[in-house]
Amino acid sequence: MPPRPRIGAGAKRKAEEEAGGAQGGTPKGPKTPAKSLKPPVELQYEQEPPRRPGGHLAPRPVALHCPRTPSQLPAPGDQLCFMSLDIIDEGQGRFNVWGVTAAGASVLLRLHGFCPYFYIAAPRMQEGERPDAECEWDEQSLKRLKASLNRFTPPSGRIESIEALQAKPLMYYRPDQPDGCTFLKLQLAPGGNAKAAGEGVARAMSALRGEGLLWRDRDLYESEIKPLQRLLVDCPLSGGAWLHLPPATGSAHSDGWSPVPEGQRMADPEWDPLAPIIRGVGAAGEAAAGEAEAAAEGQPRSTPASASQQAQQAAAAADQAMRAATEAARRGDIAPLRMAVMEVCTATADGVDRSAVPSKGDPVVAIACTCFTFSARGHQGEVAQAGGAPTDAIGLFQVNDTLAVLTQRFESLGLSTPGDGSSASTVAGSSGSSGSAGSVGRGLRLSRLLPRSGKPVGIHKVTNYSAQWAKDKQRLSAGSNQETWRVKDMDGRLVVDVVRHAIAAQSQLASYSFADCVQTLLGETLEVLRPCRLAALAGIAGPPQQPLHRQLLPPAAAAEADAMRLARYALRRCDAVCSLLHRLATVPDTVEMARACGLTLRQAMYNGAMQRVHSLLLRAARRRGFLMPVQMQKSDLKETTFIQHPVECGTVGLYKDPVAILDFASLYPSIYRAYNLCYSTLLHDAQDVARLPPDAITVSPRTVEDARTGQKGWGQGPAFVKPEVRRGVLPDVLTALVTARAATRELLRGATDHATRAVLECRQRALKITANAVYGFTGTNVSPLQSVEVGDACLAFGRRGCETAKQVLEAAGAEGRLGPLGAGAAVLYGHTDSLFCRLPHAPDATSAIRTAREAAKVVSAAFPDPVEIKVERVCQPFLLLHVNRYAGRAFEREEEAQSGQGELICKGMRSMWRQSAPILRTTLHGALVRILMQDDLRGAIDFVSSEVRRLLSGRVELSELVMTGGLWRVTGEQVERAAAGGKRGAEAEDIRQPHNALAVRLRQRDPGFSTVLGQRLPYVLLAGKGKQDESSEDPLTAAKAGEVGDFSLYWKNKMKTPILEVFEAAVPPGQRAAVVQELSGGDHTRIKVDALSPPPPAVGPASPQPGSARSGLGGPHTPGKRAGMAAFFKQVPKCLGCKANLSGYSGPLDDAPGLCESCAGTGGRLVDTYLSLLEEQRGAEARQAAAYAACRACHSGGACEPVLCENGECPVTYTRLACSSRLQLVDGQLRRLDISF
Repeated sequence: MPPRPRIGAGAKRKAEEEAGGAQGGTPKGPKTPAKSLKPPVELQYEQEPPRRPGGHLAPRPVALHCPRTPSQLPAPGDQLCFMSLDIIDEGQGRFNVWGVTAAGASVLLRLHGFCPYFYIAAPRMQEGERPDAECEWDEQSLKRLKASLNRFTPPSGRIESIEALQAKPLMYYRPDQPDGCTFLKLQLAPGGNAKAAGEGVARAMSALRGEGLLWRDRDLYESEIKPLQRLLVDCPLSGGAWLHLPPATGSAHSDGWSPVPEGQRMADPEWDPLAPIIRGVGAAGEAAAGEAEAAAEGQPRSTPASASQQAQQAAAAADQAMRAATEAARRGDIAPLRMAVMEVCTATADGVDRSAVPSKGDPVVAIACTCFTFSARGHQGEVAQAGGAPTDAIGLFQVNDTLAVLTQRFESLGLSTPGDGSSASTVAGSSGSSGSAGSVGRGLRLSRLLPRSGKPVGIHKVTNYSAQWAKDKQRLSAGSNQETWRVKDMDGRLVVDVVRHAIAAQSQLASYSFADCVQTLLGETLEVLRPCRLAALAGIAGPPQQPLHRQLLPPAAAAEADAMRLARYALRRCDAVCSLLHRLATVPDTVEMARACGLTLRQAMYNGAMQRVHSLLLRAARRRGFLMPVQMQKSDLKETTFIQHPVECGTVGLYKDPVAILDFASLYPSIYRAYNLCYSTLLHDAQDVARLPPDAITVSPRTVEDARTGQKGWGQGPAFVKPEVRRGVLPDVLTALVTARAATRELLRGATDHATRAVLECRQRALKITANAVYGFTGTNVSPLQSVEVGDACLAFGRRGCETAKQVLEAAGAEGRLGPLGAGAAVLYGHTDSLFCRLPHAPDATSAIRTAREAAKVVSAAFPDPVEIKVERVCQPFLLLHVNRYAGRAFEREEEAQSGQGELICKGMRSMWRQSAPILRTTLHGALVRILMQDDLRGAIDFVSSEVRRLLSGRVELSELVMTGGLWRVTGEQVERAAAGGKRGAEAEDIRQPHNALAVRLRQRDPGFSTVLGQRLPYVLLAGKGKQDESSEDPLTAAKAGEVGDFSLYWKNKMKTPILEVFEAAVPPGQRAAVVQELSGGDHTRIKVDALSPPPPAVGPASPQPGSARSGLGGPHTPGKRAGMAAFFKQVPKCLGCKANLSGYSGPLDDAPGLCESCAGTGGRLVDTYLSLLEEQRGAEARQAAAYAACRACHSGGACEPVLCENGECPVTYTRLACSSRLQLVDGQLRRLDISF
């Protein structure tokens, strides 16, 4: 069997030359293969005889040539320094810590002997005349108490030892016990069940009272802490932390590490040390926030208290390895990670246009994998190798055999090029990576553990909120609730869901699809092929329909060309994931978040803000001798944020004077620090308040309402001790986070290297997000440690602070303290932590910025440190519509104001709503640009009129009408039941919105179509279909069927109200009525088009005829089938000249005469009509040619193969289909004129 020619040798040399020349420069993301495929590897195709009769020669697997030099291994007796990659709880007190050394060698650190524990208050003795005497807890007393408690605990929660210590409860400041009291640490055996033990101890507290033991405090402390979190806090460890272990001096279970004998190894990395849990771990680097916390408390860095004396002496020696680990931790280095990006392509077994379902026999036709190395040095070093460019290996397998053969070949690729990280693109709600990866996951082993210890890859769903929880909320503050996928049982490898990270980090995404991420974040288009197209390229359901290369090439060469196209398609998607990794800085962002919060990398990716703050609080409490209680009773907050409503205050309108936007810098974190708000400083009741002098406490405000007048005022709320009495734990944590962020931003200003800046930017963002989450942690009822008193106090201080700032600012302007330009300063609008102040006497934005800065100083002086208000920007002009809905021409610096280089800002406007149709967004944005940036109100009115005229005349692309709706409250199971006819009761109400009803119809047409909770579904509203629930349709399906939108509905229901809202506020009162009448009822609104006779389905010169639906299953409201009112009308041909109905004609529409009798008798009408049609044809052909040129620059078929892309996120796709439909319509009209030369 002769081998096929190798592909990519020239590209390899060229890429190596470019890589060599680019050393030391700014790292860039990978080039897209659609424009330039330069894999620096060799891909070799081989052929085998077909396995089924009559089949054509199918391309076989691509051989991968990627030799890799093994990383340098530490020798026995050497110091071991590595970065932790993953920490897995194996149960029974055992943990696996996977890591990577600075040289790139993989490490598995096996920890064992971890004993869970929790705390209880020490009981008192009831003895004769002393009914409440304190106990002397000697060794014998503790043994007797252990025996008594174990009578009530199950075997899984048996107490092994009890230790007496001095500690303080985190909740409440107790004036009678400021330094705490005696607590008992109950330690279990390795793998013990702390929850079961706690339940037994709670029963014992009541039962042992008869034996002379009395518990005044029956709370359990830290009994709900999971073993993994306890390990991270005690050692301390975190994902991305640099660890240092000295070599063992004796046996394998002595201090330090020692290699595991060959026969006892359980993993395949280069080094597999084994160390005891207590004595073998020394963490050279902790989380960035942990360093700042220690610095804020004035404590030097040290090894954990759990390390042995010998390990502490070894650390104090500060040998070279220890110093290297410490410096790596302080810089924030990221060890070399071998990344593998995987793409799985599935196809339909029968070649029908439907969703592929691998679990029901649809095959996997290709798996592509791109491997590259990512590493970054911190702010004092240089970039070792920037992430982004796939410079190591590219491999692809394409077979027509069983899934087992394919997964076996991919396993060989994964094991031959072991990777520390993997990236998977989850295309939610489609037949892309989610379903395909689930199919490959069954039986695929990618764990770093040896086969006898590893498990097949598993994939399960992950979501933030349940459908019922979201249904009970009026609105959700989260940006998304997208149900995504999480990979498990891939020990030693970290799987990164790039799309999940994009959804969490970017709020401008419209549909959450992979193509939307690529288009929005990278500014590039991505080819999307339906599973039936992939089946044709793979030769499963026969060759594609009459492509040019199949007419010119022999069958074997044509089959190879199809395989190469499939390879380019799969590799292009892998490359897009690499680019997203680089663009989003996914790896640095995950590592820095884990370091900042003390979590593993998996927890940083999938856990929310509550777990992050809880981890920091637990660490800080342990350091200061506090004990955290279990979850308390849940309740709702009573206080609200500050709002000065512009509608109620009558301040809605357009302001030509400068308006300064003043913003409190981190208001809630500053309030916690300024007023020492914390669980540990809160006073429980009035008796505790009376025990302290008045100058030692701070009483928070509380909103009170007068029963007679209904007016709200301020009363006294919970009391807190001042820092002089006790410094709160939360203020300490926030101080550490703010200090660390300030230091990071200072380093960021001086950093010039791109990768270093990415790491520092991710670090400061992680610190900011964590600090801002502290208020939510104390106030929300989903927090593991909610305190209504602390949360309400923060809100009350914030609201009163904004009111105070407003009063001080307006008084300073009236008293002249802001200078002559600040006279008459008035707050137009305020919300939460922002004030919008009008400066009527400031002549321009430059002077307004100076005046606003002076006002910020005056207001900040009225608050305790560190509460401070700053000037965010100055807007001139400024348009205020509603709460959180405004726009303006903004200037942030005096230089911008002097040069006039302001930018348009929009907050909460419909032009920013991702669910709005593009026609509405562009119309509103264009109007705002003319009103605010160009001071051209007449031009804005004319622009809106022209856009409405273009819409109502049907001269808009279908892509401009696409809206999206989120399935936040509807699960895939509900959609499936409704599609099967199971809509009943409340569930029927859940699917009555347009996007929900569309999801049901799509499921009815295509049984393989599935949705996930939180998925955003694009849809358009079509003409003649009745209600919106019935008229909603998949945009791409509608475009292929030649459907048109309901233009009148879009104008009246979607565009009219938000447009009039803007102009009612922007137009002076004397002209308002006339402008509103002109916009809502002018000549541009009286244009109508015939929406009941749409153009024929799109058929391009290089595009096969599409089906009428996503599958041949029909179902209700199949595209192409007339529905609604359109079913009751008969189409009548129209005159191409005057557009009148040809009522006297009853034959076929295509054979109707082109002109009526009146137009036919008018001289020159025939020529004018013919020339106008030719002009329209020429314009459509030019647009179609441009669309196909753009598609060919992106697709994988080269110059000769057809354009098969069906990317519903790309406007060019709709242009291509619309031009094909329009050209067919114009050709039919020209034939009706019957002109021959």
